[in-house]
Amino acid sequence: ISSGRTMDIAEKLYQQGFLSYPRTETDKFKDGFDLAALINEQAGHPEWGGFARELQAGGFQWPRDGGHDDQAHPPIHPLK
Repeated sequence: ISSGRTMDIAEKLYQQGFLSYPRTETDKFKDGFDLAALINEQAGHPEWGGFARELQAGGFQWPRDGGHDDQAHPPIHPLK
């Protein structure tokens, strides 16, 4: 899949409320960002909910920080 097609898909997911803003360079979450709430939102999903529940049960590790923060948007993440 091409990068252009990937961005088209990400943009549609963003417009439908499934994905955070996809055109960001930020690759680190700010201290205090509620990743647990994002995981909780996914726990009931029939396809990947099991993975989310594993994270809830102690498998979660805070993502490593990247080197970019555009100060406008958090890294790309699921919303629902």
